[in-house]
Amino acid sequence: MRSDRRPAPTAGPTPSVPVPTLGANGLRAETVLTRAAVLFRLGALAQLALALPAVAGQLPDLGVALVLALVVTGESLALSTYWWRKRRVDRRTLTADVLFCSVALYAEAWLPTSSGLHTWAFFMYPFTLLAAIAIGIGYRRLGQVLAAAAVLMVAYWSARLTVQGESFGNFIPDSLSYGINAVVTFLVSSGVRRSGAVADAAEEQAMARAAEAAAQRQAAEYARVLHDRALQTLEMLSRDATLTDPELRAHVRDEAVWLRALVEGGRPGPTDSLLGVLHEVVREQTRRGLRIDLNVVALRAGPPGADPGPGAAAAIGGAVREALTNVAKHAGVRSAVVRAARDPGGRHLVVSVVDNGDGFDPGAVEEGLGLRCSIRERIAAVGGHVCVTSQPGAGTDVELWIPIRDEPA
Repeated sequence: MRSDRRPAPTAGPTPSVPVPTLGANGLRAETVLTRAAVLFRLGALAQLALALPAVAGQLPDLGVALVLALVVTGESLALSTYWWRKRRVDRRTLTADVLFCSVALYAEAWLPTSSGLHTWAFFMYPFTLLAAIAIGIGYRRLGQVLAAAAVLMVAYWSARLTVQGESFGNFIPDSLSYGINAVVTFLVSSGVRRSGAVADAAEEQAMARAAEAAAQRQAAEYARVLHDRALQTLEMLSRDATLTDPELRAHVRDEAVWLRALVEGGRPGPTDSLLGVLHEVVREQTRRGLRIDLNVVALRAGPPGADPGPGAAAAIGGAVREALTNVAKHAGVRSAVVRAARDPGGRHLVVSVVDNGDGFDPGAVEEGLGLRCSIRERIAAVGGHVCVTSQPGAGTDVELWIPIRDEPA
């Protein structure tokens, strides 16, 4: 008989809380601190073994003391083995150990003696003083360290007050040793962990710098290969007379311009940036048959803050477009150079359009509408000025000077 009951949906996996990871130096620091805690604990056991024979004559019932010592030894060995394997002092087991040592410290005060000597002062007191060192290693906050040390101090006070009947003045100085041991160890452990974290951060930064340098070397190698092979081939094809299709030739020139921009600076910038506007204007004019060499290496390699903003970039792009149109119309050549860089003083952005065409005499020829309105007025509107240098037969150089304001550091 088939059952129509469906199994109840099971809950999905509980998302885990990410645990901060330590680097190699941090792990080394934690391992050293853990081994120090374990070695101090083993030293406390050695001291316990030496103390028992010394007070054996004062204990009518030595078996009870031996049982307590064996319990303390077994707990310490198990705890030390656990910490050693985990390579850290686990806080939960440390808290349980502090409570265990407090109970053992108080219980030993009840051991009967034949001479009234405080036998536990030769047994659990020095043992717990060394055990308190683990408190400063295992807990990461000073408040936790002080609280754990206070538990041992209270156990010590209770034993002296309720069992031995002593006054505060006799045992208060001895009890302060718990806090001193724990706090001093905490300060040393914090310094060791900080040193490991600093070393890890330094190694991480060094690896990041090495990876960045390797990526830059690889990018430079790719750029060299593209320049020497693909770019040279495209530019040669764009000048080859056997390529008779004008649309195909314009497309090849367009791709050559784009690839040169990629090789020189990584990739053309956004269309509202100066680099993006210049690349767009050059590509547009390349489609119309001009052969343009765009040089923006100095601008890319310079300090930040050279981009004049979208408004000024649009004005510069319009002026460069008009200057290249004048080259196509009046210069008698089909090639030009567009260059963008800072001036030597670093206060102006200089964009120049240079050709080796027919040139003209600026003093004898009246400026046309394009030079006067499309170039000078556009640049003046963004606070710049235009310098035109030319002479008959020597080409023309149109320089656009635009003031720039560096971005604050």
